[in-house]
Amino acid sequence: MNTRKVCDQLHVTQKMLRVYEDQGLIAPKRKENAYRDYSIEDLFQIELIVRLRKLGFSIKDIKRIFQHNKTEEDYINTFYIQIKAIENKIKELEEAKNRLANTVNEVINREDLEDITKIIYQAAAPEEKENAYEEMVRQWDFDQMAINYVERFLKEDDQYLAGIQNARTLIEQEGGAKRILDVGCGTCNLWETMGTRYQVTALDSSLNMLMAAREKVPWAVFCLSDITRLNQEALGQFDLVISTFTLHHIDKNGQEAALKNMMQLCKPSGKVVIIERCFQNHQKRLKAGEWLKEQGRDEELAILESEWYLYLDQVQDYIHYLKCKMEVSEIRKKVRRIIIEKEG
Repeated sequence: MNTRKVCDQLHVTQKMLRVYEDQGLIAPKRKENAYRDYSIEDLFQIELIVRLRKLGFSIKDIKRIFQHNKTEEDYINTFYIQIKAIENKIKELEEAKNRLANTVNEVINREDLEDITKIIYQAAAPEEKENAYEEMVRQWDFDQMAINYVERFLKEDDQYLAGIQNARTLIEQEGGAKRILDVGCGTCNLWETMGTRYQVTALDSSLNMLMAAREKVPWAVFCLSDITRLNQEALGQFDLVISTFTLHHIDKNGQEAALKNMMQLCKPSGKVVIIERCFQNHQKRLKAGEWLKEQGRDEELAILESEWYLYLDQVQDYIHYLKCKMEVSEIRKKVRRIIIEKEG
């Protein structure tokens, strides 16, 4: 495609294309007459640049993104970058909206002009914050660390291995469960030895996790999504929705949203199975933390304080609120299996 057609199709100017080329963001081939000939890959790259620029990324940041994004899955990563950029922009706008609303609430309840002026000045002051590029790279790095942790350390964790084996046994026992949704599938350790007789949809919010999972179980269907945000198209489709060691990475509000959404994704006769590190209640967790502190087990204490463990009493109350029934069994110390069913 020549320069004029690219400009017409992607709504860019020739000057913009020259800047992108001068900065090394695109490198169109030249015909014998020296005119530029843009490939489909060039078009994808230009469209991505345009979107990222609209989202506030600088040319410098975009160059760094393209340097970071050198994998064999270039097309997938192209769209994934756009998703993450849009998510970051939404988050930024939500934060700005909340700050403005808080400012309005403060001003509307003040009468002193000096106080009002001070509040407005503080609201207008720029905040020091991580730019969108740095946040994206940080997330990529975290995802890769998480994969390394799953592959190297969790496979030596007795509690984790017992939970995974328990999940496999339950799936085998649920003979009628053919369509299964694995929520927070990670690298799909659960399915490595399960064969292809199940119709598995593996859901995770990390592209890196899904790409690693696809290497292990290429027969599954993969879905980049967040269980705290419900996909309306998938309502009532699954015989079994299973989550293993995932919910303790989600905050309390997110856990309730995830539980509700998992129930809605089940068929009327379906089940939700959760295998998690749990405490009976908040007090039990506090006592566990005090004991670890007394014993000088700082590393375990740091892990305890960094996660959102499920509290069984709160889960029970929420499941009752959803008009569902719940059965809990112990797998290992602090590891429970929770089976949730819709009440008839």
